[in-house]
Amino acid sequence: MMKKAIGAAAALALALTAGAASAVEREGAWTVSPMIGLHWYDNVAVEDDDTVYSLGIGHNFSRNWSVEALLSYSKVDLRGGAGEVDTNIATISGLYHFDKGDALVPYLGGGIGYRNMDPQGGDDDGDSLINLAAGLKYFLTPQVALRLDGRYLLDMGDDNDDDYQLQAGLQLLFGVPKAMAAAPLDSDGDGVTDDKDRCPNTPKGVAVGADGCPLDSDGDGVPDSFDHCPNTPKGAPVDSRGCPLDSDGDGVPDYLDKCPNTPLGTKVDAQGCPVMMAPTRMELKIEFDFDKSDIRPQYHALLGDAAAFMEQHPGSVATIEGHTDSTGPDSYNQKLSERRADSVRDYLVNKKKIDANRLKTVGYGETRPIADNASKDGRQRNRRVIAVIIETK
Repeated sequence: MMKKAIGAAAALALALTAGAASAVEREGAWTVSPMIGLHWYDNVAVEDDDTVYSLGIGHNFSRNWSVEALLSYSKVDLRGGAGEVDTNIATISGLYHFDKGDALVPYLGGGIGYRNMDPQGGDDDGDSLINLAAGLKYFLTPQVALRLDGRYLLDMGDDNDDDYQLQAGLQLLFGVPKAMAAAPLDSDGDGVTDDKDRCPNTPKGVAVGADGCPLDSDGDGVPDSFDHCPNTPKGAPVDSRGCPLDSDGDGVPDYLDKCPNTPLGTKVDAQGCPVMMAPTRMELKIEFDFDKSDIRPQYHALLGDAAAFMEQHPGSVATIEGHTDSTGPDSYNQKLSERRADSVRDYLVNKKKIDANRLKTVGYGETRPIADNASKDGRQRNRRVIAVIIETK
């Protein structure tokens, strides 16, 4: 008989796995379970096994543990035409549910009970019993489950009969208290719950959007909370602070820089290209005596002005041009013009402390007159030095 019960239980369990809603046993629920099945008797006086009808009433103390009272009724024929027997069984059992949140919930249980057998025309016979239970519940909805229940009943009376029951039916859940919804987790504390948070490890204090990811208003990849340049144009490469890159350090960001490799310190325009400074040309009007390269004292103040300009513009350089009149051989005049230029350079270096590397000298001899060498006054004006100062940075 036990093999038949196990076989029937297995067949129904396979049938139940066709599909259903995921549900679980719920704490605090009351259950009502109408069932029908077979009762196998071990009593030699019973002619045949017969149908059993049951009603279970239970209460879930948790998702795993419940207590259930089960009332069963069956009517069987006695051997030899001795009539019928009404059998009533009442059990109370503790059930443990292996609940993992799936629709299919196996359970085991056990408890005590009482059986009363009332034969026609005879005296009642009642005995205590022990019952062991095993079964499956398959939830179709959170309130309704299919149920398969198997029982082993051990009679504690003189006969010590071993009976078995296998039943199938429904379990209905009632009176489930409204669950106090647990506050959704927000592991990183950004105000967006974990179930909606696409960036679950956001550093504390970082402003985030509805998806839990750090806000990046300008789309430069640096969160607003750390972005020192929050309005960077889209697509502009930025550094770790969210500010546009300026690879050559000229003050013009790379995305605007038309001359990206400008030497450091070079003055540039709005496009990052070097500003071409118009040369600042100073005609020092340093005139020299005939065949001399000594600087007259009256020109020291003018040379001071030139030195002051170069100090105010550290990026400036000067070209010092030496000239002569046409008196004498060309080769001699060339050397004389060079000495006159060198004399001015030496004065700026030694007296005004201008870096010699910023000063270039050139002699033009008699090739660039500014007056007529035929007159005395013209020749005097041609004996001169002119300084051209250009700011390059």
